[in-house]
Amino acid sequence: MKLSNKQVVLAILGGCSAPLLAHADGVSQYLQDRTHIQLGGFRPNIDSGISIHGSNGRIGDDLDMESDLGMSDNKTSPWLGLSYRFADKHRVGLSYFGLNRSAGTTLQRDFNLGDQTYTAGLDSNSTLDINVTVLDYQYLFSRSDRHEAHVSFGLHRVGVETSVEAAASIGNSNGAGGSRSMETTARSVYAPLPVLGVGGIYALGDNWAVKGGLRYFGLDIDNIDGSLVAADVSLQYHPWRHVGLTLGYAFDRLDFDLEKEKWSGSARYDFKGVTFGLIGHF
Repeated sequence: MKLSNKQVVLAILGGCSAPLLAHADGVSQYLQDRTHIQLGGFRPNIDSGISIHGSNGRIGDDLDMESDLGMSDNKTSPWLGLSYRFADKHRVGLSYFGLNRSAGTTLQRDFNLGDQTYTAGLDSNSTLDINVTVLDYQYLFSRSDRHEAHVSFGLHRVGVETSVEAAASIGNSNGAGGSRSMETTARSVYAPLPVLGVGGIYALGDNWAVKGGLRYFGLDIDNIDGSLVAADVSLQYHPWRHVGLTLGYAFDRLDFDLEKEKWSGSARYDFKGVTFGLIGHF
């Protein structure tokens, strides 16, 4: 039987639209698919600080990176996530978030940092890089085509790197100018931190879902004594078969004291702000 031109066009349009119509129950498709990928961003308000002790029992002052060193208190940074459900109630996940900042300012107060004393009036340049990689295992203790609920255990690998240097312009009796540079104080630490968590997702309809989670640790391990609390909640929209959108809010706080060869002192950060991104699933 010979098809008319109109029938051929309708057949082509019908075949092309099939994948688009497959989104009618997008949340269930998301929950059924084994592999989830998220590419997005995090724009937090930031409160961070460090202290670095020097040699021979010299105590370093607590520095606020925003007010003392002039760093921005907000910045948009990338967030990446990947998870795979390898059995009906078992999932593994890997995620990464990085926040790198630098600033230059004129110091407004004196402070001790490492073996250096920085005085008010010096021009400073500083950096603070924070990178968080999370590897975790999730046990899905409740699961259906409309929801998931899990408990998790994982490792947060937190990397903190910082440096502070300062210089001052000086003159002599002949009126000639010059500059005096102080040695840079730089430290870095990478700590694997065990974290327990709970979370889940619940379908609000065929295309909408709400997702949330809470993670916590408070341990003294490898000469690091501190705590980490992270929480997030997001609204997901799944208009297509393999792609969805997410918008949410996240909170992440880390506070620890260090007694390590490369860094004796403390570090802390407090992030809270909007998250957004694309979700791929198959």
